[in-house]
Amino acid sequence: MAIPSEIKVTSEMLWQVAVIFLLIDVGLAFLFAHRVSLAMFRKLKRTLLFATCVFWCLLWLSMCIFFWEPVYHYVFPEWSRWLFPPVFGVFFGFAGLFFWWLAQRLRGSAAVDFLILGGTWGTVTHVWAIDRGLLEGPPMLQGICPW
Repeated sequence: MAIPSEIKVTSEMLWQVAVIFLLIDVGLAFLFAHRVSLAMFRKLKRTLLFATCVFWCLLWLSMCIFFWEPVYHYVFPEWSRWLFPPVFGVFFGFAGLFFWWLAQRLRGSAAVDFLILGGTWGTVTHVWAIDRGLLEGPPMLQGICPW
């Protein structure tokens, strides 16, 4: 089941979704800042590693199922399609483990710092994808402002 190629994503759509997720993130950050102590955060190491690996594996599996033809085949070689879910799951899991370690060493709430580090990582990976031509190849994304 693929997404129809006639669908056109606009910059306005992406900004609206970004605002929605920003509000969700701020709410979660507020909740985590007040409910997750440093001791609790330290105990979550394995849970965070497992959840991060599973989340990214499932996310990339869905991207490869639903968005490969309309988007990702313009950016990545075909042979990489089914490698992305497990490889990115493990890779992003290790990135999450590094963020877990680093968040404990920063000032402020470790849980909030973990979220901020993850958001920064998301920005870096999207800049990399845009640099690879994500907004130029796929017709459904052409014309979108990179910002």
